[in-house]
Amino acid sequence: DFIGRDCWSKSYSLSLELSAQAAQAAYCSGRTESMQGHLNRILSEALSIEEKMRAYMIKLRYLQSEEKYDEVIKTGIRVLAKLGMGNIPRSPSWIRVICEIMKTRKILKTRTTESLKVLPVLENERQVFAIGVLDILCTSSYYISPKLDLFFVMKSVQMSLKYGVCKYSPAQFVAYGMVCGVIFGETQQTNNFAQLALALSERFDAKETLPEIVFMVYGTRLHEWTHEMRSSAKPLLYGYQVGTQCGEVDFAMINLVACDLTLWLTGSRKLGSLLSDLEEHCNMLKRCGQRSTLSLTLPLLRTTRVLSEVSGYETPLSSEYVDEEEVCHCVSKVHAVLIDRYIKSFNLQLSYLFGDYIEANRLGNSSRDFGISILQDNRLAPRHIFFRGLTSLALASEGRRKQKHLRVARRMTRHLEKLTKEGCVDYVHMIQLLGAENAAVRHKNKAAVEQFKTAIQSAKRGGFIQDRALAHERAGMFHLNSDSDTFWA
Repeated sequence: DFIGRDCWSKSYSLSLELSAQAAQAAYCSGRTESMQGHLNRILSEALSIEEKMRAYMIKLRYLQSEEKYDEVIKTGIRVLAKLGMGNIPRSPSWIRVICEIMKTRKILKTRTTESLKVLPVLENERQVFAIGVLDILCTSSYYISPKLDLFFVMKSVQMSLKYGVCKYSPAQFVAYGMVCGVIFGETQQTNNFAQLALALSERFDAKETLPEIVFMVYGTRLHEWTHEMRSSAKPLLYGYQVGTQCGEVDFAMINLVACDLTLWLTGSRKLGSLLSDLEEHCNMLKRCGQRSTLSLTLPLLRTTRVLSEVSGYETPLSSEYVDEEEVCHCVSKVHAVLIDRYIKSFNLQLSYLFGDYIEANRLGNSSRDFGISILQDNRLAPRHIFFRGLTSLALASEGRRKQKHLRVARRMTRHLEKLTKEGCVDYVHMIQLLGAENAAVRHKNKAAVEQFKTAIQSAKRGGFIQDRALAHERAGMFHLNSDSDTFWA
């Protein structure tokens, strides 16, 4: 308005640029009404679909942050049709999805990573935006339709291979790498595509897409297949800083929360300091209107608060657990399913740590798919499996359906062993502690003592201070229960 009511007729280019910048600023600061006003003006005044694309991208990002995933997909497919891609189905069959996967793998079979790094740059503006829209659709469809997510990933990769790469291509190559690891067990290919994505991102120097790529590489289990988990904290913090600088608030905050989770999982930060950071970050998420990321952060905040504030094992737990209703009431039904799994996983860990093994077992049984069906890309899943195994062994030691719980513990151990064979070094101490507890249940005391010692040493070498403390505690309890040796306990 400060350049006049008839600004669009007198200064069209300036009005378009100012309106787009104002809409982006309003989105980043959580001023929804202002953002909607600017977006509506752009969509009504802009003359071409290319000039409307920035507005559509902001709108799709906003809908995604509000967890309106169905609306994101419907709007995105309509936009793709305007860009000339009218053959995108709302619900593809599994046969078509599998065909797209096989088609993509066939094309890539003859390509090396080095040749992909020097693919020609995509110059067609419509096709660039089309890949950008597909990128957003991949994220939204991840929560509501796995086959649609796979379909969008394959389509975007095929476009980059056929027409050339753009600033949105690296994220889709990472997503394809995840498919190689999760579906086909090709962990080396996963790492190759992660490195390809980072190289392409550096080639384009596109700050606005870097936060998404950083999260996909370092904020999922992809990086941990070949590196220590703690090494991802620094890149994630950098992804947050870049995102805040260029206005990509959604992935900036996701990187920040992923960094918090890394510090929590690895014990790299004192609980008191981490608790202060989490409280501050939750307030930031509320101010920015990032509801979905906030809902994933609240269980971590509540768990950290419980571990920081309780003073002894006699403290009643029923009022201290993460409250499902408190966390889930502000999120969509679709997202609440995922959040419910996170809450149950955190509560399982709290239950075990405070000796409520029956409750921990109930939580483990009610959320067992969390630790297995999405094992490959979820960072909390290995720890969930670890505590399920510990819980089963604790119940077996009490004589509660011993053989059944021993079978569960063996299955959990095999899952962690599989991850270790694939290259993960962060779970060795978990396997050893499970082995020590298993030996203790079977009264193989000498083997148990050796396993406890190696678990303690492995946790120390890996820097997992919380698991080192847990191993010391379990070893002490073992000595007290087996030989009344208070010196070693």
